[in-house]
Amino acid sequence: MSRLSLTTRYRTEWFPYHEDYGLPDSMRMKAVEESYVLSVARSAKNNRVSPASIYKWRKDCRIEIKPSNI
Repeated sequence: MSRLSLTTRYRTEWFPYHEDYGLPDSMRMKAVEESYVLSVARSAKNNRVSPASIYKWRKDCRIEIKPSNI
């Protein structure tokens, strides 16, 4: 059996967006993490954003999901 593990590089800024405009990075990160656990569609609905935004945030923050053995 395997499960997904979240592997990230150490960074202080996850997203290349100006902090005074749009959504806070903490909300973006929550939506991205939730999208891997649930689905992109469900995370988008829960966080009231578009699925396209979540796919873009996934790309921009460069989080890698790798299968790991239990």
